[in-house]
Amino acid sequence: MSLYETLEVSPNASPEVIRAAYKNLMQRHHPDKNQGNSSAAKKAQKIADAFKVLSDPLARERYDAAFAHHQTHNPSRPEEPQTSVKAVHPEKHLVKSGQRESQAKKAPISAIWAVVFFVFVILGAGIWMDYVVKQDAARHVAFERALQLSNESRVEKEIKEALNKKAQEEAAFAENLSRRTIAFSRDYMPVVIQDRRVYPPIVEATLRVCGGLIKTDSPIGC
Repeated sequence: MSLYETLEVSPNASPEVIRAAYKNLMQRHHPDKNQGNSSAAKKAQKIADAFKVLSDPLARERYDAAFAHHQTHNPSRPEEPQTSVKAVHPEKHLVKSGQRESQAKKAPISAIWAVVFFVFVILGAGIWMDYVVKQDAARHVAFERALQLSNESRVEKEIKEALNKKAQEEAAFAENLSRRTIAFSRDYMPVVIQDRRVYPPIVEATLRVCGGLIKTDSPIGC
């Protein structure tokens, strides 16, 4: 049985006639209206398959060519040829052919996208590594600068402490020298009282022991 016979139309039927026949047959054999009837479901499936082929102009043209070829080489078997999948269901062949062509077109595109993605990954990794290296170098420079400033501050602090210590030592030495000078003047230097030179007791005693060379009560001019 040909697809035209399935839809109960002639081979020269227009698309409108084929559509109307399809709707009419589906209303009669639809599974929802024939619940429990497996033959009705199979009939509805054949009607849907036939309409799918005959409603597509290109698929119908290929089907007509395959059907005419079959009738020419098999005049004693006018039924629909079943030996060739392409002849019986040309729409399936077209779908598979289109899928293969689509996959063949998508393959190089996918490869190109994979290459582009790989290049972007490499570039991104390079940019990230460059950023990390620069950040590390900047941190190293900042650390060296901070260490240098810390060393300079420490050296400056040590210099200030040394200068302060030296100033304190000089002040202590000057104070000690002043005290010693005052003490020496008080203990060993003679003083003049009423035009007479008076020696300190220590000096006077020393001079007396040495021979009484100096008289404490002698005038300054003596």
